[in-house]
Amino acid sequence: ILSNPMVLSSANAIFVVALQVPFAHGHSWIACTDYRGDMNFFEQDKCLAFPRQWDNRNGATAAIANGYQIGIDTGRNHQGPGACDIAMTTPDWRDNYNGAFPYAIYEPGQVYCLAWPMKNHAAASCTNPFIPDTSLTLLVSSVDPTNDPTQDEFNERNINELAGFATNCNPAAPGSKELTDECQLGLEKHQNGQVDCKGFQRSPKFCLNTDKALGTGCFKVPGNMAPGHYVGQWYWEFNQGSPYMTCFDFQVVERGSPEARTGTP
Repeated sequence: ILSNPMVLSSANAIFVVALQVPFAHGHSWIACTDYRGDMNFFEQDKCLAFPRQWDNRNGATAAIANGYQIGIDTGRNHQGPGACDIAMTTPDWRDNYNGAFPYAIYEPGQVYCLAWPMKNHAAASCTNPFIPDTSLTLLVSSVDPTNDPTQDEFNERNINELAGFATNCNPAAPGSKELTDECQLGLEKHQNGQVDCKGFQRSPKFCLNTDKALGTGCFKVPGNMAPGHYVGQWYWEFNQGSPYMTCFDFQVVERGSPEARTGTP
């Protein structure tokens, strides 16, 4: 996905759309935390890691045509209270995962991709240019947390800033750059009023199934990220001040470690 009105009534109609659509209801969640498949249609066997307790989706985890199972609603759209949709398990954070739906293992300096269902939220030829997408960021904990960070703690650690691509991404900081390309997941922010396939709306085949189409965004693990356990938070604001969050765990291992997933991210 990468008019001028002819009559006054058309101009009025476009103005009404521009006013009303940003207040529409939106929801989504992360479906894969290490996706290495087709960017047009979700490939289940190319998803090497998942969010917490992905097995609690029961039958909604079975692969169906075009990977549309990721968009089946099972209550994963979290808006709070709390920064995480499902809490870290203690004393062992690994208890939120199993052999079928493992946690992510990342290597420093490598690029990895996240995947999500679009849930009808993209500016496209089959919708209109005014579908909002306020912000999409990936935030991470410090190494080896004993519990999930608060939202304020997450906000201090934007993955792009840690990787050296951005500065001042904390939304609470004076002069914050959170809403600029450099702080956004994938280093591109959607621009309202444009059909640009950026930010949350990065979905080339959106119009084939606006509800369950695949969206993706990629990030680089900082080259100096210490080995250990981290909590990631996918943070998407459809309407401003109305975010959706998915938390997931990942382990950073030394580059070339035998613990790393095989293949190229």
